[in-house]
Amino acid sequence: MLVEDADVFALFCDDAMVAERLQPFGTSHGNRIRRSLSQLAALGLIAKVTMPKDDPETGERDYLKAFRPLRSDEFTRMADMQTLHKVVSTPTNAQRYYFHVQLDHEVSERAGADGMFQVISLEDGNGKDYTQLVEQGRHYASLDQLNLDLAAALKVPAAHIELEAE
Repeated sequence: MLVEDADVFALFCDDAMVAERLQPFGTSHGNRIRRSLSQLAALGLIAKVTMPKDDPETGERDYLKAFRPLRSDEFTRMADMQTLHKVVSTPTNAQRYYFHVQLDHEVSERAGADGMFQVISLEDGNGKDYTQLVEQGRHYASLDQLNLDLAAALKVPAAHIELEAE
């Protein structure tokens, strides 16, 4: 619907079926309809577009605001909102993990991986063993790499894991 073309919009508003349905809302429908269409577009329920219109008298082209139904490939609003909700609603008091890590640089060095380490043990602050979360035999270049592997194993953000190395 081309809402900025007065003639086209008047034809829509004056249509018998539209007028009948809008009658309970009183007069002055034009602005209300425009505002409602803008709100529906802002909610992602319809699309707001611009359409070219040529003036037959001057030959100039003008671009007017219009609204149209969503196409099938545009029905992503709910999926987008769910994704955003998951990101925004991550609890600030989510569980945090503190691990004491015992590193072995010698085995990595003998294996030709100078400057790297393997994990001998991984324990929490209470002494509970979590070494099973680490791929045994893997050589790590940094604690950040180890942190990323632990985050993936625990299915938490890497920022929720703190490592203390020995």
